[in-house]
Amino acid sequence: MKHTFHSAWAELAAALADSTNAQMMATQGSTGGGNATTIQTPQPQTTLQAPGGPFRRYTFASNAPMYTVSGQAFGATITQPLVATSAYARGFRVNIAAVGGTGATTAAFGAGTAGFGTTDAPFNVVAQVLLQDAEGNNLISLPGYEALFLLPLINGSFGAQKYADVTELASWTPLTTPIGTGCGDFSFESYLPLEYLAGGIGVLGMNAASQLPQITWTLGSSASVYLTAPATLPTITVQVDVSDYLIPNSVNIAPPQLGSSRQYKMLQGVPSVTSSTNTPVYFPAYGGGYVDQLIFEARASGVRTDAAWPARLKLYIDGQLVDQPTLVRKEDDFLIAFGVPYRPAGVLVWNFRNALSQLNLGLLDSAEAYVSTTSQSVIQLGDIFQGTAQINLIVGQVIPNATPAYGVTGA
Repeated sequence: MKHTFHSAWAELAAALADSTNAQMMATQGSTGGGNATTIQTPQPQTTLQAPGGPFRRYTFASNAPMYTVSGQAFGATITQPLVATSAYARGFRVNIAAVGGTGATTAAFGAGTAGFGTTDAPFNVVAQVLLQDAEGNNLISLPGYEALFLLPLINGSFGAQKYADVTELASWTPLTTPIGTGCGDFSFESYLPLEYLAGGIGVLGMNAASQLPQITWTLGSSASVYLTAPATLPTITVQVDVSDYLIPNSVNIAPPQLGSSRQYKMLQGVPSVTSSTNTPVYFPAYGGGYVDQLIFEARASGVRTDAAWPARLKLYIDGQLVDQPTLVRKEDDFLIAFGVPYRPAGVLVWNFRNALSQLNLGLLDSAEAYVSTTSQSVIQLGDIFQGTAQINLIVGQVIPNATPAYGVTGA
């Protein structure tokens, strides 16, 4: 026996289907039975975005030249001022080139791909990078290798995965060692980041000529780049462009959280470690805020090394043991988080930009995994070290202008 059940939901579904079919029939062409749909054609007037949306909807991601300074000698200091634009800076694109060398040279490269050996050439052509806001507050204060190679690799504001490594970009020209013209020349592109979450969070205004950020470049010595210097040293050219968001002219709107920033500073650990060190290395208070990355670097006689790391690492924040992975797993974590098949010697990273994915998604993050700290917070790393080294720490420190921006921003 066949049973038929009455259902109000079935009647509703049938009614919706009839309505949909009627709408489809209404859009059919007049030439017979097809299922054609008539689309809207472009209108003669200019189409403007309706007000009420996020900042990113009304702006345009742009680039503009700031300056090119050429003919600089090793050891020089460059303080060329930036220029005003009707925009908000999301970061600064940098090209640094050594040109005009002659003779013969030996580059100060370690084993492996440039930038992933144990030495820092050619990025240490810059001894120190200092990026400050208009009031002189430090945003980035780091040596050249850390600022120009390591930050683009791990902070997520420039390239992604393989192409976060600036030596993989088309602009990369490795240090050349021919005998004759061009000896010791090189060129690379890099990026000093400001925006740290999608939609313009972290940007700086660039439209007031008397209130602009400042970049100070302190160039290193030729001995830091070359084991054997060319007979004629090349000179250094520094080119800076701003990557920005144009100020919208159709809607009166500013970027969200304007005045918020992500700052990078390097701390020196105490004490220096040896194979007999079995207590945590202590790093001084850094001012607090929300930590999005901790970048540890071990150096022996100035050279990055993995030989000193404990077999099992212990991370302490404010005296609390928060993580204790094995060294091998922490090395694996780097590859997983940043999508590259290698890890710079001597570098270990705790990445807290991973609330949405174990892979660092750059500006796409919700900030939910940031570590909240105070002005008195201290960090320690331990504890049974295996060799001699100085341990340094780069803190990625988010300072919001008010309540932090949580969730997927920019939408």
